[in-house]
Amino acid sequence: MKGLNLEVEVGPILKQYIENCLQMDVVVSSKRWVILDIIKPYLQVRSKQLDMFDNGDKKINNDKSGTIKIEVPLFHCRAFNRTYGKVIYLDGIYHTVITDEGQAVLRRHFKQIMRQSFRVYMDGYTAAWEELDKNKIKSGIVSYFSEYEINFTEKDVSAFARDWLRYRNKKYEGRISPILF
Repeated sequence: MKGLNLEVEVGPILKQYIENCLQMDVVVSSKRWVILDIIKPYLQVRSKQLDMFDNGDKKINNDKSGTIKIEVPLFHCRAFNRTYGKVIYLDGIYHTVITDEGQAVLRRHFKQIMRQSFRVYMDGYTAAWEELDKNKIKSGIVSYFSEYEINFTEKDVSAFARDWLRYRNKKYEGRISPILF
């Protein structure tokens, strides 16, 4: 083990997207990677009481369908910890748990990357058409999912279609067409 392994719940679509982009199951980060800067403020020391609670009364969710592993290199630094509300000394050996708030921040970061990739793909896919109907948009979304080997449902396609239409309307909302005389 080169570093610390963290498990982050991201959802099945994001997991498939990340695994396809990286071509591996574990996200390996370096000391200069953005993910490490995102993770640091949300790391905590794992306590013995937490271990006893996890093994005891709490129902353990064994469904890991939307969980990715992030390998973080061992580090020694100071960082602002949001849990404690102050700057603390972080050591990668002891700070081995990421908080729920930290998982939400990472999930939001990965969603933003996927959304940006999707919008660029759809911009290229729909650039040649003057008018778009829902079937062309849906075929673009299905081809995006098949390119990244993502399993999807009709609900996912309609959510991505709504996101694309909102983005496109917002993108072209402020543009003024020049009038040529």
